Amino acid sequence: MDTRYFLSFGPFDVPPDSTLKLTLAYIGGQPEGDKSEFDDLGINARWARDVYDNPPADGKPDFEGPPPPPAPNMEITPADKQVTIRWDNSPESTLDKFSRIQDFQGYRVYRSRSGVLNEMEMLGEYDKVDDFGYNFGFAALNPEMKIDNGDTTVWYTYVDKGLTNGEFLYYAVTAYDSGFAPTGLEPLESSPIINLKRVAPSIGPAASEPIQEVLVVPNPYRINENYFEQGWERGRNDTDRRIDFTNLPEKCTIRIYTIAGDLVALLEHDYPARSAIKNRESWNMISRNLQAIASGIYLFAVESAQGKYVGKFTIAY
Repeated sequence: MDTRYFLSFGPFDVPPDSTLKLTLAYIGGQPEGDKSEFDDLGINARWARDVYDNPPADGKPDFEGPPPPPAPNMEITPADKQVTIRWDNSPESTLDKFSRIQDFQGYRVYRSRSGVLNEMEMLGEYDKVDDFGYNFGFAALNPEMKIDNGDTTVWYTYVDKGLTNGEFLYYAVTAYDSGFAPTGLEPLESSPIINLKRVAPSIGPAASEPIQEVLVVPNPYRINENYFEQGWERGRNDTDRRIDFTNLPEKCTIRIYTIAGDLVALLEHDYPARSAIKNRESWNMISRNLQAIASGIYLFAVESAQGKYVGKFTIAY
């Protein structure tokens, strides 16, 4: 095979003792179907240029590949043994700056007990009905159209049922595209980290109801238990330890005492009505004197406009 290279640069005005940096792209092309190798070469050349200087070109090197669709705006609402996830259709109108088309394809719903990216469990996948993918459609997500100041937005709903009240879970919704067949680019998906939210299913008392039984999770808390491996805690340090008070009113004060009546910690719980953790408060078991608490039995008192509740929990070393 006779291979020859022809390189041409310039013209450039290079002053003496100065340096000129050049960027080269090595590209090729092959025939496929009714396209010649020159058609493929042209596509690859354009993509090499766009990776070097992302569209719209500004003359400054980017060296970034094509992006996935943006993640949707998401909100999450806890209820008794279930969580409702809602998100908008904002990714669907996004123009891919590389392919120059609206290549949105679908959504994926994820859940995790730890919030760690590689431990996300996919609950569902929903895509457009077209010539690509599974063609599930979005009807199962109960699309709801809303008009605000002349702008129309579609909201989708997914309900995760059969959950355990008081258990923290993490949810995310991603958007993915159809890739770009001419260059063999596989579908790209937004990261679950972008809109990852933490929530705990909990019924909690309504604003007009008296305070209910407040639960402590886990109770007893065992120091030798590996809560990190179970996804309950985010690390292995003393400051990563955690117990949760659940079934709380939306606004209340939690006081924690030793069995002798000494105040250990004071927690102010105040969340908006639509907050995903409005009925739950976490404590890292660090006292108000910034010390890790000792093993033993502790008392707690929850006070709110809806009444007062007193309970106890155990820390076992």
